Amino acid sequence: MNTFLILVTYKTRPGVREEFLNKIYASDILKKIHQEDGCISYSYYLDADDSDTILLLGEWESEACQKAHMQTLHMKEFMPVKESYVSVTKVRKIQL
Repeated sequence: MNTFLILVTYKTRPGVREEFLNKIYASDILKKIHQEDGCISYSYYLDADDSDTILLLGEWESEACQKAHMQTLHMKEFMPVKESYVSVTKVRKIQL
């Protein structure tokens, strides 16, 4: 089985990147995601040149696992939080 990568670039509204990250960490959502079936890794990285940009790298056992992840209750509950901080989302999917 080939793994599936998802690369997501978030452009936050000016000056709120740290606040958004604090919401993520305080929500305990990362722990829930890491426990999902098929999650190999799920990590956030900061852009050193742009203080309003975050890169999310998710590695899944399959595209089906990643799609199931998007339907979980914790992701549905967190989407309004994301939408209040993020102005642009770019997604790139890679099948390995």
